[in-house]
Amino acid sequence: MMPMSKRYDKIIKEILKDVVDTLITEVIGLKIVKSTAIETKLQITNEREADFIFQVELEDGSVSLLHIEFQAANYSMMVYRELRYWVYMAEVHGIMPMQYVFYIGNEPLTMKDSISSETLTFRYNLIDMRDVDCEKFLYSVRREVAKVTVKP
Repeated sequence: MMPMSKRYDKIIKEILKDVVDTLITEVIGLKIVKSTAIETKLQITNEREADFIFQVELEDGSVSLLHIEFQAANYSMMVYRELRYWVYMAEVHGIMPMQYVFYIGNEPLTMKDSISSETLTFRYNLIDMRDVDCEKFLYSVRREVAKVTVKP
């Protein structure tokens, strides 16, 4: 049996299919030269496992998710991977994540840390570990931020 929302969705699509062109040109205001309808079903099975995710409370009392990834090679699609992580974490936990990717590769860093379009701007924090002063680690006091279980 089809869920109620899918039934209504199907009815709405059927009713409005003949006015979509008017919505596009007159309501949205796009001046389209050519359009081609494409498949509307976007079925994607995607399970991601982040390197580290912490729920943190900051000094100002705010709560956030802290997402940390380590990347050993330049990956041209990293910004999209991080955007997917951001959406998944915000949806699952209901908390906006802060994201940091630490690049630990040998080649010069070339990955983009942001994308922008008319309707979306997304950015994550990208840190080249070659730019981090090693003395921060040599003379640091180890603090337990959270109990971390690392899977073998």
